[in-house]
Amino acid sequence: MKRITKLLLFLLVFPIFFTNIIAQEYDEFGNVNIKGLSEEDMVRIFGNKYSPKFFKVNGKERAIKESNINGNSITTVLFNYGSICKPNYLGNIADLVWNGLGYGFEFGPLAAAEVMGDSGKVLQITSDSFVLSSQGDYNNDNTRKWGWLPKPGYVDTTQNEIARLGIGDKDGDGKPDSWPEKWYNPDLGKYLWPAFLGDEASAPDEEVFYVVDDYTDQEYPYTPSPSKPEIGGLGLDMEVRVIQFSNPLADDIMFLVYQITNASEKPLDRAYFGMHGDPHVGGPSD
Repeated sequence: MKRITKLLLFLLVFPIFFTNIIAQEYDEFGNVNIKGLSEEDMVRIFGNKYSPKFFKVNGKERAIKESNINGNSITTVLFNYGSICKPNYLGNIADLVWNGLGYGFEFGPLAAAEVMGDSGKVLQITSDSFVLSSQGDYNNDNTRKWGWLPKPGYVDTTQNEIARLGIGDKDGDGKPDSWPEKWYNPDLGKYLWPAFLGDEASAPDEEVFYVVDDYTDQEYPYTPSPSKPEIGGLGLDMEVRVIQFSNPLADDIMFLVYQITNASEKPLDRAYFGMHGDPHVGGPSD
């Protein structure tokens, strides 16, 4: 299976410096340093989470969850189908609020590619995170969302939040409330966050992690994986991280990290990635 992976980092507001991270498996606190590890090392440490089996679970609408984050001076609501904010939702409370005013109507990642359809016709397909049927792609009777949807298995299904670093352990069972059970490491006797930056010294004040795919998109006559004709879209998987630091050098920044993999059985020779952004600077009523 041919895979094409792209890692894209988007910064909101201002640039920031990065601290050099020493490549190692575990630090003194037992946290895993992902940067610098080979794919073989990640499979060995995390098992199925970083193996090809990771991509075999299809995204599902019933797995949609949301979280409000305020790890620094920005407060916003995130949805695990890719969207940051949502139209007419939590205005001036969690719509990219900074200095008491909301700035975000809806933001999210877009992936597009030009492909040869099943009938031999050239097609342009786009995968998006729009949640309203008036904006995004839905099936003919508007009952099923097409585009990015969360993959099950990367969150605790007994609660309503996305897996995030700063969730806490309110029920006292030793597991942070939104984390899935499979993040438990029996060798260390603790649950491990799949950290992007690695050691605890550089841990952000907030980090959200989820995984989506575009397999539900049946709009076009294109089969990305002939051995699995039920899969639509472009056959893309995408890891998403939203990171916040309270350090004064970065306290009005959100880092958005997208790692996209062509998990289909066909190459994507003309592919594009970007963000759509619909701001309402100063609040939804301004």
